Amino acid sequence: MWLKNWQSVIDAALSMSDALLFESNGTEAQQAEQEAYLKSAYSSVVLVRDASTDDVEQLRRRLFICRSNTADPALATIGAG
Repeated sequence: MWLKNWQSVIDAALSMSDALLFESNGTEAQQAEQEAYLKSAYSSVVLVRDASTDDVEQLRRRLFICRSNTADPALATIGAG
């Protein structure tokens, strides 16, 4: 995991923006904790990529797009289909 204060970073992002692109990294347990925190903070959390396609050393990375209730409805198409 790259950031020890990742929860504070998520909280700060939520206070400044309706959407967040979040890359989860770390052990399975750490990533599960990160995903659960995202789901508690945002009304929509969509998995965009379930593995890294650009770094063979970090294959477990996962990419999420997160949106709050006030996010632009156009963002709903990101990561869908």
